[in-house]
Amino acid sequence: MEPESKATTPVNRFTSGVRSNKGIGPVKRFATAKEAYNDSYNDIWSKFNGKSSWVTPDITLASYISRYAPKEDNNDPASYSSHMVNYLNKQLGKTLITKDSTLSSIKDALSAAGLNPEHTITKAHLAMEDPKVLKELNI
Repeated sequence: MEPESKATTPVNRFTSGVRSNKGIGPVKRFATAKEAYNDSYNDIWSKFNGKSSWVTPDITLASYISRYAPKEDNNDPASYSSHMVNYLNKQLGKTLITKDSTLSSIKDALSAAGLNPEHTITKAHLAMEDPKVLKELNI
């Protein structure tokens, strides 16, 4: 008689960097890179399209990052902001964005350059939060 096969629990090896429970729970983990990407994208879409309780179009990138990736969670908001500035300017092919740029001006600059703002910002976040998501999805 063959042994019964045991169901395996998927290993949640990817993260979106987004906290559960409306931002106060643990950072979410996912079994697939696609799930992590989609969770991050949905979070970014909400924040950049007026569906967030704390993100407004006139918040600066530095202020946004200091709340998105706070020091209290062992993050380095200044370094994270610098990463975002460099990543987004590289995508634009010119230096338009600074840590003091507002989220609405960032979204407008990305749109004007023919880029999808939410996808571009999601990729910028994931490059910092969990680069293996982007690698796994080949993006």
